[in-house]
Amino acid sequence: MGRHALYAAAIAGDTDAKHKLKIEADTVSTYHITILHIESRAGNTERVRFILKEFANKNLLVKLDSNNETALHLATYNGHIQVVELLVDAATSFPYSAIENRDNQISCFEDFLRQANNKMNTALHLAVSTCNAEIAEILVKADASDKHIQNGNGDTPVYLAAKLGYNHIIKIICTTCTAPSLDGPHGTTALHAAVLKLPQANEEDNDVVIVLINAAKRTISSKDAPASSFASVLDSVLELAVQGNHVNVVKLILEDPAYQSKNMDLKTLIYMAAERKYNDIVKLLCKTYQAGNSLEDEGETALRAALIGSDEDSVHTCLRENERLVTYEDEKGWTPLHYAAKYQFDLVLEVIVKIKNTNTPWVSIWVC
Repeated sequence: MGRHALYAAAIAGDTDAKHKLKIEADTVSTYHITILHIESRAGNTERVRFILKEFANKNLLVKLDSNNETALHLATYNGHIQVVELLVDAATSFPYSAIENRDNQISCFEDFLRQANNKMNTALHLAVSTCNAEIAEILVKADASDKHIQNGNGDTPVYLAAKLGYNHIIKIICTTCTAPSLDGPHGTTALHAAVLKLPQANEEDNDVVIVLINAAKRTISSKDAPASSFASVLDSVLELAVQGNHVNVVKLILEDPAYQSKNMDLKTLIYMAAERKYNDIVKLLCKTYQAGNSLEDEGETALRAALIGSDEDSVHTCLRENERLVTYEDEKGWTPLHYAAKYQFDLVLEVIVKIKNTNTPWVSIWVC
């Protein structure tokens, strides 16, 4: 009798067929693969349902193969949504107290969902890596309190989704889970990965940054971590947003109540943005910087940035508001004339020279 006929007969109630499958259910291959592993990997929903019901006392649901994977890993990796639903549903009422598992690793429903394979990937990691949002949603709804582990590469599921640019999955995890870990390798977070993955100068997916910021706040709060730890994350993400010319992301961070500009050298970012001609970002950064340094810096930083970025309108605005800036000297002894010359800002260079030579007011010459 072939496999198809055997299962068909057993499902129909044939005693002999059930007995043959019972023998198979008691048999484990060299690689610890059970019949539930096989049918879950194949995505045969009817057979999986039969195995779970008929052989519930065999503990097949929590058996680990040689890769430390349950049937849930295999169904997830192969994208079998209905099988995943069956396995998760069966696991909710599984008699874990009766388990005699090979390594005794799975002792409750949460353990079943959080089981990691040899590469430290949970089923959720596999759902993310295969971009299966439906399965990811099933898994996180079943275990919303899981903070999630890092796999062998140092990726949590959220970080992995961010690294791969799967923003829709990021939103599913972060809006469903109570306090998901955003950790990635080498001290990075999913926020860093998401900003790096955003299309250049395209802000369509900025809402994912908001979702991640809110998730990060919840996670840090759940760990009773100091607010400064979140501020330091925002500082480094802000730098990435400036480098990528993500104007709206910069705005989001600067306006976030948790952001502490005193922890960041905004001058460095201002001049970096100016050199790249990211004038909108320069204005945002200058506004934040000057709000906290109004007594120490009366427009010098904004003017220098405008000269570096050859932003004619901003130069005009700075000097119109404070004409003395035309002769100010920075810490290197440089005046606006030096910067206009260095960055070949010819229009402003000519005007500054004329002012210095004739003592004519800036506004008069500029208007002329």
